[in-house]
Amino acid sequence: MSCVVDRVYLLTKGSEITVDPALIDTYSDRTTVITLCDFAIENALTKEILSHLDKIEALTEQSFDNEYYQEKYHVDNCWQHWYQIGKARHYNPIDRRTITNVDQTLIILAVLQSLMDAITHKYKRILILIDPCHVDLSRCHAHKLAVFQCNQQQVGYLLPGRVFRELLTELSYFINTLPEVVDACIISNKWESHYYEVAQHTVECFSLSDTIDIDEDCTKILKARDSYLAPIFRKAMKGIDNDEQVQFVKHITKQYPYSKIRSLWNRYFNLNPNNYVQLCLLLPKFTYFTLLKIKAASDTGLDDTVYFDRAFYLQLYPCYKDIFKQPEETYQHFIRHGIGERLLPNLALFKLTVCSQEYQTQQSLAKVPKILKDIPTDPLIYILTRTCNREKLFGQCVNSVLSQKYPKMRHIVSYDNKETASYVAHYQHIYKVVDLIAQKSKLHPNQYIDCLYDYIPKNEPGWVLVIDDDDKFMTDVAIHYLKSYLTDPKKLIIWMLHRPDKYIYPRNKDLPVVGEIGTCCYLYHSSVIQKGHWGLTGIGDFTFFRWIFGRLKERIYIDIPFTGVNYQEQVSGWCAM
Repeated sequence: MSCVVDRVYLLTKGSEITVDPALIDTYSDRTTVITLCDFAIENALTKEILSHLDKIEALTEQSFDNEYYQEKYHVDNCWQHWYQIGKARHYNPIDRRTITNVDQTLIILAVLQSLMDAITHKYKRILILIDPCHVDLSRCHAHKLAVFQCNQQQVGYLLPGRVFRELLTELSYFINTLPEVVDACIISNKWESHYYEVAQHTVECFSLSDTIDIDEDCTKILKARDSYLAPIFRKAMKGIDNDEQVQFVKHITKQYPYSKIRSLWNRYFNLNPNNYVQLCLLLPKFTYFTLLKIKAASDTGLDDTVYFDRAFYLQLYPCYKDIFKQPEETYQHFIRHGIGERLLPNLALFKLTVCSQEYQTQQSLAKVPKILKDIPTDPLIYILTRTCNREKLFGQCVNSVLSQKYPKMRHIVSYDNKETASYVAHYQHIYKVVDLIAQKSKLHPNQYIDCLYDYIPKNEPGWVLVIDDDDKFMTDVAIHYLKSYLTDPKKLIIWMLHRPDKYIYPRNKDLPVVGEIGTCCYLYHSSVIQKGHWGLTGIGDFTFFRWIFGRLKERIYIDIPFTGVNYQEQVSGWCAM
């Protein structure tokens, strides 16, 4: 045989195997048999995939994710299709894993053990055989990766040393089957490779003493994976010159390490380590679309991809639920409008963004000076709040108002039904409680603000801030910091709004547009109020802002998120259209 192999690994369920006699004649002293057990091995490597397989087996019609399955496979009667057809075809109604049974996990464990053994002994070339077959190594080139196939099944791999660590790393996530991982690595790395068809030409009863069981302790494999990934991450981080950005990316990757992206979040991402770092770096700017592909759930096998999840999109932005009935029109809305409006396409990206914004907000608010002493001449601040059937959110709003280390605030609150009135009555600090039950059939909730203006005394003017029941202050010194700007009634003071999915803030400060200004992120003086400018639509708050923005020419922008929202799993109001 012209191709020299340092070690042959035979994967089998017994110590007596059937294999090509010519191969054994040449490599009997360099052959290791790895026995495949007949039970699942649960460890730190296989925990997630075994849990996945259990979830597949436990699926019922009630727990079935019809939206995801329909979006991914474009079929009707999703549960019936999966139960009768999809399950047999290994369709995955949960995520993007292609492993469907315990036998596939055992084969991967055995291959991982082979690779670890080869790395430990610094072998330059190994042969892994899964099924008995006739393998003619004389046709193989030493420097190329060879894949052996029998009856269209991949049954053997001739691997050069340069591929050991990457294959070990990719296989260790237990997302795809062995053939899929090998094929994907060949394509993505442009490895030189050949595929060979082999025949079932075997001889029985060959016994080897060098037989080992699969090691259930995966510590060495995890260390090997970390040692492979560490320099990749270091190289990616070297491309970041700004120290603040380095600390930011380290914070994100610590909370959501790459292993979590590859295993738990494979439904939403298909990222290599370098592009994961780049994604984290670009989160604050929301420019990752320039680097990564955005694809529909039905697209598979795409590297460096962010997948669009229709069910999540409609959950986070419920204003679209009654508008987009078909998966394709929802996806097209995101491509045409959502990207420009910085809306988020899936749960994993939402969690990363939340983590990103929490970190940025903490860093920003940490720079706000602490209060030193009360000043008797502090301007009067009127806080106007509408609330309706949101007792918990209103409680969070009130707590943030009461936390303000500022002495001269008056809270004016409205309600429009008896249930809301009952919980509003519990708060004794409220300056005025406004009953709008009689106005409910006549006014849009945005127009309630005109009614609240009536309770600001003409002889006690002050600055006005509208904070609804789903809004809150992000720091207890927000008003204290803002008071230094409240020197002229002709000023309009504007700051950032912290929302879970993005900051709300005008990109063009000379011309704010719908969706870039929040009701609770600007202060104006009561002396400039003219009633009738709050609109009777869902964006009626912007109608008022546009009016007062045009009237007050001295606008002060503060690049700090002093206010935010209380909800964490939905974005209320209208978004991109």
